[in-house]
Amino acid sequence: MEKTIKYLLLLMVITGSIFTGCGSGIGEQRPDEETVEVEVIGDLETTTVIVGGDEDKEEEAETDVEVEVEAQVETEAEVEVEEPATTEATSVYADGTYTRIGAYQSPAGEEGIMVSLVVENDVVTNVSLIPQATNEKSQRYQGLFVEGAASVIVGKNLADLGNLGAVNGSSLTPIGFNNAVAGVKESAKN
Repeated sequence: MEKTIKYLLLLMVITGSIFTGCGSGIGEQRPDEETVEVEVIGDLETTTVIVGGDEDKEEEAETDVEVEVEAQVETEAEVEVEEPATTEATSVYADGTYTRIGAYQSPAGEEGIMVSLVVENDVVTNVSLIPQATNEKSQRYQGLFVEGAASVIVGKNLADLGNLGAVNGSSLTPIGFNNAVAGVKESAKN
């Protein structure tokens, strides 16, 4: 492609600018023409074609030679840039605050813990845990759970919650938490 463009530019220079058109002899000089240097690639040296003004100089020409012509071409083109398709990750859960009481069975009987989760883009951004135990021992374990739970809940994807094991020495209160999370997941589904 580049060779073709260079050859066409040379032909344009020779036929349009250097030589006059029909009815005149090849090499006939026009007074308004100027010297044009054409660099020949290969074994040939630089060839100078003189047109106009100076009749003492002759034109040198070779046939079937590759000629390199430097030209500056300015083009304007409208390029339509396609915006990349926005791939919005679809959330599994709707954003919002969800509150449930998670019930569980303790040695003293049924107990519960109130769980409130703030969900944004499927991630739990805040948690509030309110003990609901009536038994003194259950109250103590729920308190331990509340003290240590935020660090293992906040920042987690809601889908990944629900299998919480013992937290801060409390092993039954997490069962209530997991039950509450199951209710939140049901309510928050998109």
